[in-house]
Formats: sequence, C-alpha cells, structure tokens
Amino acid sequence: MTSAMRRLSFMLSRSNTDAVVVTPCIDDAPLMDLVQAFARRYGGAGGSRFGGLIPAYFNYGPFEAYFAGQGYCAGETSGEIYVLGCECGEVGCDPFTTVVTLGDDTVTWDAFANGAGAGYAALGPFIFEREQYEEAVRDMIAELATRNAS
Repeated sequence: MTSAMRRLSFMLSRSNTDAVVVTPCIDDAPLMDLVQAFARRYGGAGGSRFGGLIPAYFNYGPFEAYFAGQGYCAGETSGEIYVLGCECGEVGCDPFTTVVTLGDDTVTWDAFANGAGAGYAALGPFIFEREQYEEAVRDMIAELATRNAS
C-alpha cells in the first residue's frame, strides 16, 4: 500500500441487535473492505470476517483518547487499538488492530494485525493529516451521541 496522505471518516450503522456500529473508513472505503482486498491480494487470512466496533459491547473509554492511541491499549504495544472487531460484534473474538502514532501534523496507523496472528503488517501505513483526523473523530463522537439518544 502507499503511504500517501489519507482521509479518515467513520460510518455509523445499526447491528442486528440495534446497537450502534462504528466503522472506520479510509478515503471513504470501509476498513474491513480494504482488509479483505488486501487479504485476497496478498494471501492473508481471507477467511477472517471483520465488523465495526460496537461501543455498547466494550468500554473503549473516551474516543478522543482512544483514537489518539492514548486510552485503552489493545495489546502490549503502546498505542495499539482495535479498529475492527469480529463480525459477531465481539471485539475480543477476532479483533483487527493497529498502532496509532501521533506526530505534530500527522497521525499514522501501521503495524496492522488480527487476533489469529495473520500477516497484515504490510497493510499501510495509513497517514492522516492530524487536524482532519481529529475532526473526523469529533464528528463521529457527536453522531454517536445523537444516535444513542434516539
């Protein structure tokens, strides 16, 4: 993959249990679609089925800190976060993780991995302009609050 500047957004939807699902999108493509395309092309665990994050099922803490890699840590590496969970809705079942690195003007996602140990390290890195990244997280939080209120 290329290391050109990317754009982060989030898609919010409802699960079959009516819980809100948060799916990161890179350049408007759902992350799970990018992961599946990578797996098909490079021989990763193409059978893995990922889904978005369901905040009602797991306490990620404040999303501002979480997506800055400064909140809940998904593994032993500092800044490692879940960006996708299993299609069943449980983030711990078959998670997909990345390491978030904050720069002065950029945010980088790299060192991708999934719970099955499949090789996704060559996916990315995805580099975002920090101001756009933080705005996308704030927009997602506002939309999540609206959806949870209804």
